[in-house]
Amino acid sequence: MGLQCVSPIDLTVKLRKMSKNYHGGWVYFSNPFYVQTQKNYKNFFALSSNHLASLEEAAKTSALIERLVDDYQPLHEAFSEVYVEWQSAKGLLKGLTAQVDKKQETLVKRIGKWDVRLQTVFYQDTPEYQALLPQKRKPFQSGSREQRLQALKVFAKNLAHYPQLAALQKEVGSFYQAFVDLREQQQRQQTTITRTAEILKGCHQRAAVQMYRNLGMLIYIYDTGYELASFFKLSLIRKVSSNGDNETEEELAFPPSHEVFQMTDRVPQPVVPVEQEGDVFG
Repeated sequence: MGLQCVSPIDLTVKLRKMSKNYHGGWVYFSNPFYVQTQKNYKNFFALSSNHLASLEEAAKTSALIERLVDDYQPLHEAFSEVYVEWQSAKGLLKGLTAQVDKKQETLVKRIGKWDVRLQTVFYQDTPEYQALLPQKRKPFQSGSREQRLQALKVFAKNLAHYPQLAALQKEVGSFYQAFVDLREQQQRQQTTITRTAEILKGCHQRAAVQMYRNLGMLIYIYDTGYELASFFKLSLIRKVSSNGDNETEEELAFPPSHEVFQMTDRVPQPVVPVEQEGDVFG
């Protein structure tokens, strides 16, 4: 399952700098495909799918772009496969968590009925009752999930010492086992999600880095930002920042093409602003 996506340490260290929006003093050195999607795999999935589709269309008339497709397609497919598994695992966890929550709610009600049945055999002031429910219903109706399970386990075990409570013991024991089984399934699913998320992180990193490389190659091939923008769904990599009561969008991918290139009749010439202090050659 996408094990090839796990990033080596050197790539992880580099991308950690990216995640802090590190760009060496120039924002365009920062990989927007990674920075703007590291917390939104849904956006990256859409961005990646759109990017690959655009490359495949352009590759029909360009051998250079065909090479980009060959490089990017396996990374997109690896990310997509693990992304689907991650989404599926999260859905299963949500369902299991709902079942565990329901079981816990049932316990809160069930302990009341069990208590009433117990008191038909042992009154509250008897040593037997106090041995079975020393804190009455409280441990089953409050505390952490594990604390409630532990109280239920002890209750079921202690009931086994009283033959006259065999039916109650069987019911409590069955309820406890069903609760434990659900809880263990939930915990295993959480472990699966954690493991899958780590693999997905590596897939995302590798695909985002290759997409950034593709941008460099596409800049080499095309003259204007208008042509470049057709390969990237820019709305998915915009940074939303808060400014007082207003929210603004800062597009990190490309500035308007007239700011990037000053067009001549033949070759696009980059415009590079230079800040000078004093004698440049002094």
